[in-house]
Amino acid sequence: GLVDQELLYDSLGFPMANGKTVKGWLVEACADILAGLDKQSTEVLKESADRLFGKPGDGLDETLLFIGDAHFLDEIREQEAQEFEDTKRRWSQDMPADQYEAVNRNIVNYYNKKVKLNKESYSRIRYQTAIEDTGVAKDGSLRAIRVINRGNTLVSELQYFGSEENERNDFALLCAVVSCVRRIGLNRTRGLGRVKCSLSMNNDNVFFERHINTFVNFVGTILKED
Repeated sequence: GLVDQELLYDSLGFPMANGKTVKGWLVEACADILAGLDKQSTEVLKESADRLFGKPGDGLDETLLFIGDAHFLDEIREQEAQEFEDTKRRWSQDMPADQYEAVNRNIVNYYNKKVKLNKESYSRIRYQTAIEDTGVAKDGSLRAIRVINRGNTLVSELQYFGSEENERNDFALLCAVVSCVRRIGLNRTRGLGRVKCSLSMNNDNVFFERHINTFVNFVGTILKED
């Protein structure tokens, strides 16, 4: 009842986004790119788009790109998980039989407090209301939404199952799509959800920049031919 629009959280209370949502961001950005190019460029890139994101009605097995959930950095989540497990183990050692229920209740309360603390540390509540033409707030329009604090980083794992023959074009489009994801969330049209996205491949520090340049050169070549 406190918040009208909540975030999605993992088991430790860290804000997250599921893979389907992340894919939606990418598909929307890809559609914007294709809509902004000429017909010839679009026809070539559409093949890569279909391989990466599939066509309407395709199942999960018909796309070549797996998109995982977007989580906070693993080192942050693992540290929190390890701290909870250490506390749980310490309280559970040599537990007298008559204190079993009390200790377990304390462990559950400790876990719930940690989850609540993480929610409050990495997000906040913002309030919005509609304004009448007279400048007065409209009755019943006050809404409370929870937003992720600025400066946090979420990571999503992507796996590509395409062929080496197509990966150059597919990676070029994918990197361009990722770079065009600028705002996310339900209130992105109201000034919220501004993000900066990039893509990395193992230990290749220039993967993102290299394929962005490939995409720019490809589009430039097509335009020159026209």
